[in-house]
Amino acid sequence: VTTRKASGADNKHTKTKVESLGFSTSNMDVKIDPLQDFYRYANGSWMEKNKIPEDKVSYGSFNQLYELNQFALNEILEKCAKSKTRSPVEGLCGDYYKSFMDTETIEKSATKTKLPLT
Repeated sequence: VTTRKASGADNKHTKTKVESLGFSTSNMDVKIDPLQDFYRYANGSWMEKNKIPEDKVSYGSFNQLYELNQFALNEILEKCAKSKTRSPVEGLCGDYYKSFMDTETIEKSATKTKLPLT
């Protein structure tokens, strides 16, 4: 199984191989006494490897999951937008994606169409 991994503060994504699915102790800090500081015992190694980015006040595994999901969705939509041979659903997704990524046209039409404030 190959997946993508967020690399913390720099938000770059790199391919990494998943060795196994299930519980892993690699993110634990077993040098810490769990009776004294269970949070650091359970997450200490992960916290050392994944510093909080400067532009965020907190950062955790769910942030990484969100970033990975955004990255995967972007790849799928880019592929749909560029594909010459695509299914009807891929065509709709690709066309929709291209339309909302076309910021130049969006900006031009926004200046032409002004709605009244009242």
